[in-house]
Amino acid sequence: MRGDFTRDTRERARRAGVRSVLLQQGRPLVDADWNEQAGITADRAELLARHVIGQHGAPREEAGFAVSVASGALTVGAGHLYAEGLALHNPAPLDYAAQQPAASFPALTSILPNNAIGFVYAEAVLRPSSAGVQPFLSDPALGGIDPVVREEADWAIRVVRLTDTGFTAEQLRTAFATNQWPAIPQWRATTGGLDADVQTEAETTDPGPCELPPTAGYLDQVNRLYRVEVHASGAPGAATFKWAEDAGIEAGLRTSGAGFAIDLPIERAGAWFPVDAIVEIVDDARERAGEPGPMGRITSAVGQPLVIDGVPASALSERVRVRRWASMPVTIPAGNAWALLSKGVKVRFCAGHYARGSAWTIPARTVLGDIMWPPYQPADRTVTIGSASVGFYAPSEGRRRHAPLALIRRAGNGVLTVTDDLRDVFSPLTDQRAVDIRFDDTIAQLDAANVQQAIDALAIRDAACCTWHALPGEGWERVFDEIGANQNGKICFAPGNYPLAAPVRIAGKGHLKLVGAGPGTKIWCHGRAQALHFENCASVEISDMSIAAEQNFAERKGTGVGQRITGALDCSNCGPVRVERTVLLVSAPRSREAVCLRIQSGTLPGSGDCIIEDNDIVAGDLTSGILILDGADVRIAGNRIRPRTEPSARTTARWMGDKRITALLSRLAFSHALPEGDDATRPARRVNEQLFRQVSHTVSGTRIRFYTATSVTAANWATLIANFDRANPRVNNARWRLLMTRTVQRLWTNNGDVVAGSPSTMFRNLYNFVLRTVTPTIEVGIIVAGSRTAPQGSGSRVAAIRVSGNSLSGVATGIRIARSIRGGAGNERMPAPSAWVSDNRIVMAAVPFDMQRCGVQIANPERVWVTDNDILLETADPNADQARITQVRNGNFHLIETDGIRLAGAIGRMFTVRGNSMRECRVGVRVDTVAVTGTTATKQWIVADNAVIGAREPYVLDGRCKNRDNLSG
Repeated sequence: MRGDFTRDTRERARRAGVRSVLLQQGRPLVDADWNEQAGITADRAELLARHVIGQHGAPREEAGFAVSVASGALTVGAGHLYAEGLALHNPAPLDYAAQQPAASFPALTSILPNNAIGFVYAEAVLRPSSAGVQPFLSDPALGGIDPVVREEADWAIRVVRLTDTGFTAEQLRTAFATNQWPAIPQWRATTGGLDADVQTEAETTDPGPCELPPTAGYLDQVNRLYRVEVHASGAPGAATFKWAEDAGIEAGLRTSGAGFAIDLPIERAGAWFPVDAIVEIVDDARERAGEPGPMGRITSAVGQPLVIDGVPASALSERVRVRRWASMPVTIPAGNAWALLSKGVKVRFCAGHYARGSAWTIPARTVLGDIMWPPYQPADRTVTIGSASVGFYAPSEGRRRHAPLALIRRAGNGVLTVTDDLRDVFSPLTDQRAVDIRFDDTIAQLDAANVQQAIDALAIRDAACCTWHALPGEGWERVFDEIGANQNGKICFAPGNYPLAAPVRIAGKGHLKLVGAGPGTKIWCHGRAQALHFENCASVEISDMSIAAEQNFAERKGTGVGQRITGALDCSNCGPVRVERTVLLVSAPRSREAVCLRIQSGTLPGSGDCIIEDNDIVAGDLTSGILILDGADVRIAGNRIRPRTEPSARTTARWMGDKRITALLSRLAFSHALPEGDDATRPARRVNEQLFRQVSHTVSGTRIRFYTATSVTAANWATLIANFDRANPRVNNARWRLLMTRTVQRLWTNNGDVVAGSPSTMFRNLYNFVLRTVTPTIEVGIIVAGSRTAPQGSGSRVAAIRVSGNSLSGVATGIRIARSIRGGAGNERMPAPSAWVSDNRIVMAAVPFDMQRCGVQIANPERVWVTDNDILLETADPNADQARITQVRNGNFHLIETDGIRLAGAIGRMFTVRGNSMRECRVGVRVDTVAVTGTTATKQWIVADNAVIGAREPYVLDGRCKNRDNLSG
């Protein structure tokens, strides 16, 4: 701080961590010691403010410096603000344009043109408050003596264009909100440093008559406090500095005739401000704005009205002060060169930026013949000059402090508005509130900026957290009885087992949310293929648990409730359904009897809106994974679907005891029996001669031809037919085919023999091949289907189906999307959704099912996109059981009809099949359409950029398809 001091030790004390300055008895009291204690106290208060408040902040009850705009004028409000620990006070609202000097604060119209954003901030500086310009700071009885200098925190309001800061609005918001300040160019501080020394003997010149002998060191008989101050900002070679031998020589002005005179006794004015003295005109406004005043040499005699060469008389007033310097501004030398001040004292500057107002003080003492330098250790910067390391020191004064206030914007019509308040308002420690505490919303994504908003969002979203708690153990399901009709609530499940003896039906409730603690929360129904059945609920959300159902008895099937296909988790006529991060498991004794998740829409608001994400679907043998009926807006993403593992004997017993499965297996041995004159062309399903051979036989005078697996020889058939004809004489063709079908089906229940206990083993090879390839298989991984009759509230409001990012393995068919065709003339399509099937991995099981199998099958879509899927038969999967795959290949079962992607039925104007990979499917892409009334317009049917490897027929397409850039090999 500028003043008539012996020296300034505040920075040394700050660096050394001095706690207090204590006086000793009988010693003189020096101003530097008192000032050091004052500095320690002030520094401690500012450091505490920075640590507690941060770099900036405004107290909640007296928050000041709020930026507002009215009639195009920008104003900051009254109150308090902390800028880098420095307390600022604004006693009354201040208009930006009213700040002085006006030249230092450009008009807002020049800073912000239309459609531009401005950054508003406070800039604070510490300056001396002198009795020379503030009456009665010094007691008049002292005769004009100013015993102390008061340090005052002053400030100004700055506005810059946002683009000039080099940052975006969002970057500034984030930086200031997290107390990590950006390097704003307008806030650039001094990065260089100063080194001081005295001349050596070789550098001195001949002394004058009043000087000491020519020796090295400080060459004066008076103790001095040199002051070096940056006058103009910049780097060495461009920036300038000025210096004074006595840092505190300053005086105010008083009226004198037609002008102004120095307001000091004439003797002191003559000693301090003689003719030819260099002075600077300074005032509070210039110091507040960081602007230097005009400088020149005094040309008037002592006691006469003041005249300064180069300074107009209009610059003088009773509100200004004159400050003495020993030189006019000179350029800071580049290259670490020395600059001589006076009396043997010299300084040099290192490379860096020098901000205007930065200052250093250098005490010089006659008793030492030297200066008191360095001011402290270690140095702020060390530079190698020659072979020596030289320390340079940061300025001890002149640092300007900053606090962000707001972002403002001028619209295209010129109207100015405040868009962001950048102040951090803090509450007292005795009244901390959740609204005052910042909240990181990155993970929770609650759209909350503070803790109170996060709590409110959680309370609204989670219905005041958990409404009910379910505890492990029997009888836990009674928690659903506590939920009233149409009542909303959240049920929380702790880790543990939640057994069920029978399925639980939850009907007529409001919005329900079931949340577990992860897979360790296990709801398990033993004995039925259903665990939880929600019906007529406003919405259902389930997450973070395991739900399993195992049916271990035969139940008669029908069409009534409970006699249809059921799901371990089943939702019927409910509003929106969301299932996330859940393990779903189901098993049943017969095929087409159960699925892991079943959702059927109805007429409730939002019914048919389904989100199924990030679940583990474990489907028992011959069951399916996900079944969505009459979905409206369906998203199935990121799920993992696989068959449940089980002993081979159990799988075999299920296959051989299921009439549908034995019928499919029997078709391998006997199928497509017709008189040779009828449709003599080999059927499409039997085109592969490696797997199927044709056998002919005469029945009642008509030659019958049929197809059988190559593992059954012609001799086997001749023996069987001869025995069969003797047991069934004179039957017609139709009756013969029926009886033969029933006879062949018996081989699966008689260990490969058509008659129990018969020594005939003609089908034993086929039987053994099948047994060796049996493995748990999911019939369909994902099914999204529409009703044939389009009930109210289903197909008519379908919006979209998205199936993406799922992993399916061990499936007969991976994904099936089917919108049934409305009956009647012309095969009119129902209003069907747009369907997206993308980024799925589908591994189809290589098992001897004689049925159409597909990786992706879509029927009757209006618009469909099938993109970037990886589809393969298990025989192409390196992770498959290679011993079983060998048996599959030996029996030629890998040649059973398999389509990678199949689009069928009444297809609308647009579909795209692009970027898919298909391996070892019999057909890569098949497009099989039927005629549809009213669809003669041009089709946008595209099959492009696909790769089909190992297919018998890579692409079987409708002639209207655009077939381009597809790979086959």
